[in-house]
Amino acid sequence: MSVANATAISDASKAGWIVCFCTGRGPTMYIPTAREVGVDQDIYLVGYNGAVVYKLGRDGEILETLFETLITDDAMTALLRVAGDNSLKVDSRETVYADFKNEKGKKQIEDHTKVVADRPQIIDMVSEFGKKTIPKNKVTIFTEDPVNFAKSAVEVVPELAKTGMAVLPAGPFWTETVNVSHDKAVAIRLISDTLGVSLERAVALGDGANDASMLKACGHSIAMAQATSVAKEAAKHVSKWTNDEDAVAREINQILSNDEKDDEKEKSCKCCSMFGS
Repeated sequence: MSVANATAISDASKAGWIVCFCTGRGPTMYIPTAREVGVDQDIYLVGYNGAVVYKLGRDGEILETLFETLITDDAMTALLRVAGDNSLKVDSRETVYADFKNEKGKKQIEDHTKVVADRPQIIDMVSEFGKKTIPKNKVTIFTEDPVNFAKSAVEVVPELAKTGMAVLPAGPFWTETVNVSHDKAVAIRLISDTLGVSLERAVALGDGANDASMLKACGHSIAMAQATSVAKEAAKHVSKWTNDEDAVAREINQILSNDEKDDEKEKSCKCCSMFGS
């Protein structure tokens, strides 16, 4: 995270905003802590694309689990069929497992690990998950064509739809699962209800397909300039700046500046989607 973005989030917190990181990442991966972004209060994490909702301490420790949903055995069987010979990772609470069939798949896992900063344990996925003993929050499937791979997942394995899981493009060479009945939008509604904050007062920033439902649900939602078309269509506003241009900082500072001119001060809920996660 850039210094500019961290500073803006810190300023928003000092102005009374509640900070919530909404991401495909979870405890297995690197996520900026409240201390790192200069927030002097607990923050909330919607992780694994809505599969978990945590209240986090200043150093990223889990203080409370508000919600957790697990991938069922039937869904995992379908997802393994969708994956076929493609490499994959499975996030299991604070542990991540990985499996690959060839050198190309091994490199994809290594490259992904550099991006998300996790520590995957290499296992035989079919054998290990056939035992049905490992809790599963999210599955990452690697492919050179994430968009078309995600579109064809249900066509390849029709029973996937019946399990309540969907596959979405998430990065340049990977896709991720999302629980259709508990995606980011459902998760932030849970947080807003817990805090007594209306989603009409929530501000959401995002750029990916997994952010679309969140952007649509929040009263003030902003898609980054380089966002996917589905994210832009869901957002109330499209930024003229990209992530590389510190769009998060620019948009937050603009809102804070407008708030200073507003006589009516209301509690806001800040839903920050961590980009590239």
